[in-house]
Amino acid sequence: MINQYCNESLKAAIKNQYGKSLFEMLSIFQSQGLSYNEVASITGFNQATIRKHCKALGIRLFVGVRGSSYAATKSKMYSLIRSPQFNHLNVFTKSWVNFPANKYPAR
Repeated sequence: MINQYCNESLKAAIKNQYGKSLFEMLSIFQSQGLSYNEVASITGFNQATIRKHCKALGIRLFVGVRGSSYAATKSKMYSLIRSPQFNHLNVFTKSWVNFPANKYPAR
């Protein structure tokens, strides 16, 4: 994986590999619904580098859960919300730290 100590910048690498500007390629990746991790795998750059350049260019890539795990998580969340243990008094005070499986830690 290419990192900060590499001589080639992300802009130059994208230009050399695809013949398009960084903005154009990130826009294409965005239209394809790719995530930051997927773009990092494709380009060979670190995910943090991809995020930094996307933020600078005002591009947001996909963030979330894909596939059947998303459907299962969504179904589990809906069943929890509909359960009798939640009501209008406690639904906003419930601690969600362990849902879903601490995948999105608190900042």
